[in-house]
Amino acid sequence: VGGVHTVGDSGAFQLGVQFLRTWRRDANIVYIISSQQEPHGLIFQDMGFTVHEYSIWDPMKLCMDPNILLNVVEQIPRRCVLVIGNIVDCKLTQSQWAKFTSTLKSKQIFLFFDIPCQGLHTGDLEEDTRVLRYFVSRRFEFFCSQSLSRNFGIYDEGVGILVVVALNNQHLLCVLSQLMSFARALWLNPPTTGARIITSILCNPALLGEWKQSLKGVIENIMLTKEKVKEKLRLLATPGSWDHITEHNGTHGYLGLN
Repeated sequence: VGGVHTVGDSGAFQLGVQFLRTWRRDANIVYIISSQQEPHGLIFQDMGFTVHEYSIWDPMKLCMDPNILLNVVEQIPRRCVLVIGNIVDCKLTQSQWAKFTSTLKSKQIFLFFDIPCQGLHTGDLEEDTRVLRYFVSRRFEFFCSQSLSRNFGIYDEGVGILVVVALNNQHLLCVLSQLMSFARALWLNPPTTGARIITSILCNPALLGEWKQSLKGVIENIMLTKEKVKEKLRLLATPGSWDHITEHNGTHGYLGLN
């Protein structure tokens, strides 16, 4: 596992897409989840990829449906790129995970993960990357774009990283070398102010612990707000069930309104 410092998560996508365009030329089709079409889909389009949108949201059940996800990977062509977010809420069973990964491998689909704010989904840094560790354990090679600006609260600094997972060190070093070459052409050196702030927090046990607690506190407050919204709708005798509001983690909420 290695990584390259980028200018925000958009910079990570720009770098990763540049690499794929150069070294995986037969993979000119990308499938990207609808909510990530802008700006990430535009980056793929600008680099000459044919972009298709997909959704794993079931508007009737008001949840992410694992069966829809499985249908998507069954239908997409071989050797395409699949941009995927944090699918913890998709709640795949063990057999569904096995089918999902076997289909991806048999079709040689390249995964490009987008984890924009680690720690602000469940409030736990490790839990938010559980999906990534699962694919590492299944010996997948993939890219992962991450923004560190949001979960550290330094929104105007544009700190990101493109994480590279490869099967061996030699392959990893070759990929990182090419990415660094592309990065020098794109921005030479990314801004360092935000990166230094983040480094000082991660390298100080006291500050690191305080940061982890603050992430947990943010999510607890958001979930409390969601509970209040659901209870208010119940008290108003609003038709239908509103349990889905509190069944989804993260900073976003899905009301299911037209």
